[in-house]
Amino acid sequence: MDPEEDEISDDLAVCLAQLMSRPQVPATIAALRKSYVTYTMPITASNAASITTLEARALLASSGTTGLRTWEAALYLGSYLSSTEGMPVVQNKTIIELGAGTGFLSILCAKHLGANYVLATDGSGEVVDDMVSNVYLNGLEGSGIVDPVVLKWGHALIDGIFESHGGTQNFDVALGADVVRSRSF
Repeated sequence: MDPEEDEISDDLAVCLAQLMSRPQVPATIAALRKSYVTYTMPITASNAASITTLEARALLASSGTTGLRTWEAALYLGSYLSSTEGMPVVQNKTIIELGAGTGFLSILCAKHLGANYVLATDGSGEVVDDMVSNVYLNGLEGSGIVDPVVLKWGHALIDGIFESHGGTQNFDVALGADVVRSRSF
């Protein structure tokens, strides 16, 4: 490469200058924006499980919920459940996840760990709406393996949620990672 002959394109330099002159989005606004995040969990030495979620970087949403992001406890629990020691806990089981948030654990169990059925619950309707999107992003929409629903602790589940599963549902496993109960929900 000869600096005398090889130059940076004028078009590229103009484009860079335009991008650099744009006002930056304040950090408080940027933290509220949602973005796609892909997590990869090692299942076996030769197989990895990928899960994509739409989530916010903010620790607490403007509505007061913490469920719009995947927390470290879910990643650690997912790592354990993906291990040879943890996989039998969920494989061929019927699972309820409390405080599912983005649905990361529910999706992991339904898509990669061989769960028979997962009821992914959260107390926030906004969070459950996003969880439905995450189930879709991971190819599980309409599969009948995972159902995101609102569950407010101390209240009954919506009638009919289990109709496609024999009318009543018993769970083999209850999962919860970084579960938070707030009186405001």
